[in-house]
Amino acid sequence: MEIEPIKFIFNSISGQISRTDTKANILLGVQLAIVGYFLSNLERISLNNYYFLIVFILFIIMVLMTLIFVFKVIWPSLNLKYLSKKGYSLIYFKSIHDEVTKDEKKTIHRFDKAKEEEFKEDLILQVLSLSEIATKKFIRIQKAFIFLGIEIFLGLIFLIPNFLNLETILKIFIKEG
Repeated sequence: MEIEPIKFIFNSISGQISRTDTKANILLGVQLAIVGYFLSNLERISLNNYYFLIVFILFIIMVLMTLIFVFKVIWPSLNLKYLSKKGYSLIYFKSIHDEVTKDEKKTIHRFDKAKEEEFKEDLILQVLSLSEIATKKFIRIQKAFIFLGIEIFLGLIFLIPNFLNLETILKIFIKEG
């Protein structure tokens, strides 16, 4: 296989990772807006019965779970699972840095003497590593969206009676029924 298709795949996966990070950052902003809204209206929230208390606790758990998964997406992955048999990478920035700090001249010499086949092999290993990272990030962002959806649902269940004073209306229907 030529090196150009491998570069294309590498760039494609890098772009997907970047888009996932962007989604996570947007989700973090939405999450913080929701938390800010609830904190600003905390004094209006009535926790006088178990129903509201349970919904509120579940809501807080969903907020925390969403934040955990968002931060897991955003947090950089610095572990390289796939390394060449030589134990270093000619492409991965952390591996290059580690090698340079050990012996700068030796690292420069490796780059000078490296053949295209070595770069190609290393690029394929980078594609494998990026694929694994992208898969983990996509799974985590999906979980974050699921928790956010549950959180919004619980928030609406909690907000409607508390902010629209429907608790009184519900009591009337429960007594009459």
